[in-house]
Amino acid sequence: MKEEKYVSPQERLGQLQSERARALAELILSRDSGDVKYTGGAENQTWEDVEKMEAEDQGKD
Repeated sequence: MKEEKYVSPQERLGQLQSERARALAELILSRDSGDVKYTGGAENQTWEDVEKMEAEDQGKD
């Protein structure tokens, strides 16, 4: 079992290639920081959703 190093949400955001995944990640970050009241439907989204969206978009190339 390899050890996973911690990657901050901002670093993860910077690694995303997909525009959709990046937009969702930005909503999650603003929601989690408490900055934004309206999250555009991302109230229940997680980083797993971001990663799934990123993988889907990478497969479309």
